Amino acid sequence: MILHKLPPFQNVGASQTAVMPFVISGMTVVGFLFKRGGTAFTAAHVSNVRCRLDGKQFADITGTHVDAVSAYERIGALANYMFLPFGDLNAKTQQGQLIGAIDTSIPGIKPMEMEVDIGAATAPTLEAWAILAPPKSNQDPNKFTIRAYLKAIHAPAAAGEFSQPIPLGSRRGALLHRLYSFHANVTKLQVSKDGLWLLQEGEEALLDYMHGLTSRTAQAGLLAYDPTFNDVQSDAIATLRPNREPADFQFKFTVSAADTITTYSSLYTTIDRV
Repeated sequence: MILHKLPPFQNVGASQTAVMPFVISGMTVVGFLFKRGGTAFTAAHVSNVRCRLDGKQFADITGTHVDAVSAYERIGALANYMFLPFGDLNAKTQQGQLIGAIDTSIPGIKPMEMEVDIGAATAPTLEAWAILAPPKSNQDPNKFTIRAYLKAIHAPAAAGEFSQPIPLGSRRGALLHRLYSFHANVTKLQVSKDGLWLLQEGEEALLDYMHGLTSRTAQAGLLAYDPTFNDVQSDAIATLRPNREPADFQFKFTVSAADTITTYSSLYTTIDRV
């Protein structure tokens, strides 16, 4: 893989949106590495990282959540750096590592763009690199596949069990790779597909222990539903039935008190389905 320095961000400053209107074209983007600098500029000051491909947004995630996702996925942490992955560097096969990496060599698509919202940092500086791989083969069934991060915010008003709508794309056809749920009071998650339990009585401590069997690292305030915790990407959950009709999913959260839950659906999908 190649480490490629990206052009400078424009409009870097406190309470500003730093813009990189042209990121990369012609290679496969495995992920972005960010380096923060300045007097005071932490992940908490990154209120949003947004990415667009062909003019359509497919990622919207905060800096602290990027760090938590990376830590859960066993990606090393270092002060002032953060990594937003699209490929999966821990996958057991090369195809699995690159299934969600973004091939920007596809003819006719607009270049990738990126924006970073910076909060009340002090004299911030921001740089970025891309981890690149060659374009995917035209025979690769995942040539058009990307990893998207679809964000949703839920606000159960009291203790109880609540079914919450989880975004799975504008039209079905994606594979659900992982669901990250950031919370204060969630104690349990249950997931069903067409009435079949995929995750039943999924208490947070139990999920943390199960994921730890493959060296995932539990994070405070993060409950993960991870069908691919064994690093086999083919275990991602299809959102279509065998007859190509959309499957019926239910995501039931149990909370011990009122909460605000921020979820990110990590999907293997195509840009037109985001």
